[in-house]
Amino acid sequence: LNQLKENGFSKLDKVEYLLGWGEYQMLTGKVIINNIKKLLFESEISMYEVSKATGIPQTTLSRFKRKESDIENMSLKNALKLNDFYLKNYKGEDNA
Repeated sequence: LNQLKENGFSKLDKVEYLLGWGEYQMLTGKVIINNIKKLLFESEISMYEVSKATGIPQTTLSRFKRKESDIENMSLKNALKLNDFYLKNYKGEDNA
């Protein structure tokens, strides 16, 4: 691990090294899903506002919020947009 640190690798690189690529991908996917759930179910923002900011149709977001569609089956494109929106707007609130 010291060798990774000396060569300028990030914390995520170290996690990937320790877990292996497959486990790292699973962990990353779980974090993204958890972020999306926080955004949809715990935040006060409307689905209209999320739709406007991400370009994801409000009807699509509402299906996930009403649990008519499973978040784990969401397209990667939409999952990444929602995760990015969450990280930009709500990440700091986790530690408040």
